[in-house]
Amino acid sequence: MRLFHITPERNLDDYSQFCIDPSCSQGAREISWFVDQHRVEWALAHCSIRHKVKVDELAIIEVMVVDLRDFNRTRWQGVYTTDQVNYALVVIPAVVWIDDNAAYPGTHEHERYER
Repeated sequence: MRLFHITPERNLDDYSQFCIDPSCSQGAREISWFVDQHRVEWALAHCSIRHKVKVDELAIIEVMVVDLRDFNRTRWQGVYTTDQVNYALVVIPAVVWIDDNAAYPGTHEHERYER
């Protein structure tokens, strides 16, 4: 299963080899937040407001989840947290995600190539 972590592009320098480390969290708890592909657009809007940046200044970090039991479900469907370190498969600029989904609604760029 693939999950996605949204972050301002300015934070990408802080991700050592694109490692998403919950100890770097700015929240009250040391956790990282992830969403499934159906919640990416919501997460982009949420992170844009929370971090006070434009959506085109955000990046989407895709991770492969081997065991979903390492993640905690939240009260929102498709939103997860974890206190585990995760590594990126790919980093996608938010504008690329938005453009791809506008051209091919309901699909993610990688799904088109994996079929």
